[in-house]
Amino acid sequence: MTDPHSSELLLERLRERLPDLRLTTDPADAEHYGRDWTRRWTPAPLAVALPASVDEVAAIVRWAVEEGVAVVPSGGRTGLSGGAVAANGELVLSLERMNRVLDFDRVDRTLTVQAGIALEAVHNAAREHGLVYPVDFAARGSCSIGGNIATNAGGIRVIRYGNTREWIAGLKVVTGTGDVLELNRALIKNSSGYDLRQLMIGSEGTLGIVVEATLRLTDPPPPTNVMLLALPSFETLMQVFAAFRERLTLEAFEFFTDRALHHVLAHGAQKPFDDVYPYYVVTEFAVGDEAREAAAMAAFEYCLEHGLVSDGVISQSDAQAAQLWRLREASPRAWRSTSRTRTTCRCGSRRCRRSSRKHSRCWPANTRSSRWCGSAISATGTCTSTCSSRTARTMRNSWSSASTSRDCCPKRWPDTAAAFRPSTGSGWSRNRICWGRARQRKSS
Repeated sequence: MTDPHSSELLLERLRERLPDLRLTTDPADAEHYGRDWTRRWTPAPLAVALPASVDEVAAIVRWAVEEGVAVVPSGGRTGLSGGAVAANGELVLSLERMNRVLDFDRVDRTLTVQAGIALEAVHNAAREHGLVYPVDFAARGSCSIGGNIATNAGGIRVIRYGNTREWIAGLKVVTGTGDVLELNRALIKNSSGYDLRQLMIGSEGTLGIVVEATLRLTDPPPPTNVMLLALPSFETLMQVFAAFRERLTLEAFEFFTDRALHHVLAHGAQKPFDDVYPYYVVTEFAVGDEAREAAAMAAFEYCLEHGLVSDGVISQSDAQAAQLWRLREASPRAWRSTSRTRTTCRCGSRRCRRSSRKHSRCWPANTRSSRWCGSAISATGTCTSTCSSRTARTMRNSWSSASTSRDCCPKRWPDTAAAFRPSTGSGWSRNRICWGRARQRKSS
């Protein structure tokens, strides 16, 4: 497969079998389709195939079996585990062209879609019929249903609705031999034998390629509110969860650290608290009447009085709720963007990055995170202090261009904040939950 001549012969035989197949070997396409959100591996696929039908997918798989070519199914490639990376001459089989809604059944309340459709498009299609598909992720605009099913993804509302598995009524799958299986056919009561549908869910493409799915829909949730909590320690997390679950109907309960929040703030989000806390929770819960709102305040006051939380912010509008959720949902993109730009700010060597403890690193402006060289980087990307002499020697050994400089970051980060900066007019005034009382005060 490393021989360009043999690779071209393989692809030529695929083109002869499927003359209408969209097949590309363009280096830019190979890089784009050959990796997910991770940047650890260099994509090196044989080619990228973009089928438009189930028949084309099955034919590609049969060709791969005959020729001994490995296949990497590709959806939205939003994963962070390297599952969609093609780094060893595999054929990338992208399902992005198979992105249509095929059918809606009002009686069964199901939606049949192709595997390449984005999750956000599924949400919109369900909403048109007055229903919802409740599984949700921060990457809803780019992740695909096929990828959600292949990884049995949970998402931000898993505590209320469960994983993707709970909402799959039927599947159409192309197996590793190129056969097409229809599994369960959207039945609710089915005791006919092995449920191969459940076996395929979470198999990550190792048993077959999901090409179509029938999704269960449900009624829209009641009105909700969002609260951001600051926790003094990790040990209080489950106690806070128990206190809120006893008093409220939770839709979501998501945890993140101060480091994750720092990356999001560095990309334009607004700081929710004056002080910095080690851990945070964003929770969404059903409201709609005064009793539920009082229960939410009672849960917070209980946690506050027992030292389980240190501070809190509650949303007063949909815009404020979106701002609070952004602090959690933007963290993977912010971390990926920061990590990608930081690699050019160290020594630029992949070998060095993999053995990071042998070299000094600069982290963003959070002194607790600056454990490699004791220095910090401001929001604009400039180093706020110089490295120690030992660190400077390490940097000089790594950067020939910085041999006369003791600055730990001779290069500046590109300005990536614009992609995450809220649009004009979307700012929100905090409604802080006051210590020891249930009233709220507005601060500018």
